[in-house]
Amino acid sequence: MFSARAPPLTLLGELTALPQTPYLRELIGLESVSLMIKKSRLRWFGHVERRDENDSVKRCIMWEVEGIKQRGYPKKTWWDCVKNDMEILGLS
Repeated sequence: MFSARAPPLTLLGELTALPQTPYLRELIGLESVSLMIKKSRLRWFGHVERRDENDSVKRCIMWEVEGIKQRGYPKKTWWDCVKNDMEILGLS
């Protein structure tokens, strides 16, 4: 029988539990993947905000689609993610 979990570490004949991922990240000095994604998204947002109002990238990001809405919950857009990241990190 195979298991997806790694076996516990054996140190001098004693079974010890594996260290948890947050502990290992703190020990090595790494950030969580979700925080890295939020930071890079906000960094890109800063680049776009500093562009000229007539820039094609800025116009595409700020573009509101017209027409009939689809059924169900609205799809999450890049702009929605940026607003959510700013709220979570306490930015205005």
